[in-house]
Amino acid sequence: MAEAIVVSKQEPKKPQGRKRGEVDADALFLPPCVRKARRVDSTHWANPSTGWKPAVRPALAAAALPLAEGASQENLWAERQRLKKWSRQNATAARKLPAVEGWQAETDAEDLAAEPRGETLDVQPDDEPSQFDMLTPEESIAKSEIWHEVNRDLLEYWDGKHRRKREMQRAEEKSKEKALEDLTRIAQFEKHRQERQEQLERTKQRRDALDTDRRLRALSQLDGTGDGEAEDDGQMEQETEEEEGGMLQFWQADGSRKQTFTPHAKGEAAGPPGLPALSPEEAKKEARRLARARSHAARNIDDLFS
Repeated sequence: MAEAIVVSKQEPKKPQGRKRGEVDADALFLPPCVRKARRVDSTHWANPSTGWKPAVRPALAAAALPLAEGASQENLWAERQRLKKWSRQNATAARKLPAVEGWQAETDAEDLAAEPRGETLDVQPDDEPSQFDMLTPEESIAKSEIWHEVNRDLLEYWDGKHRRKREMQRAEEKSKEKALEDLTRIAQFEKHRQERQEQLERTKQRRDALDTDRRLRALSQLDGTGDGEAEDDGQMEQETEEEEGGMLQFWQADGSRKQTFTPHAKGEAAGPPGLPALSPEEAKKEARRLARARSHAARNIDDLFS
């Protein structure tokens, strides 16, 4: 029994898309219309399979340079580059050769002059760029305006970014200056506080010393002016001894005349009438008592005006 074979019409395979992660780098340099056209037409000039050769217009073909048979525009450019390189190498080698005289030097000079050099080739009318290769000043200005209009958002973003950066820098500088001023002010305040504290401590010490001295003087005054006083004994004894020595010399010199002594004034030879004459020991005690009384009076005056 024969089996029927059914042949179904096979649909053409759809072109596989790019794998995930692949990027069409050519799309970055092509206008949207060209990208759309090459997706629709597989023979479009923008596809790598066609060699990236756009269709040449008749006007452009007429303005193009004459090419040799079987040569392309890229080959002509490469040929010119090789010619320039060869000319530079020959010129460098000629400068390095030793000096030659006679007919050999003339022959080398003629050969070097006859060699084609890329730097000295004359500009031909065909070498001038066509009107389609360069833009007029008006077209250049219009193109710049179009670009600025299309990329206005990007320009505003860049301008805002630079402006915010400058503002942040100024704010940071101001904050640094303020922090430095605060640190300087704190250091000055701390220094002034320490100086004030030291001054207060010195004043307190002086006041404590004066209070102690006043209390000692008050106690000594309450105890009387006897031999048991406890303040400045050394200085008082020295002053008393000096005064006693002067008084003893005075009484020893004038003892034969039996002059009287009065405590109302120092150095007076005689006192009021009716007072008995003092012996040398009594005069010594009286002089000591007067010296201590004068010392206490002077200290009381100092305390009063201190």
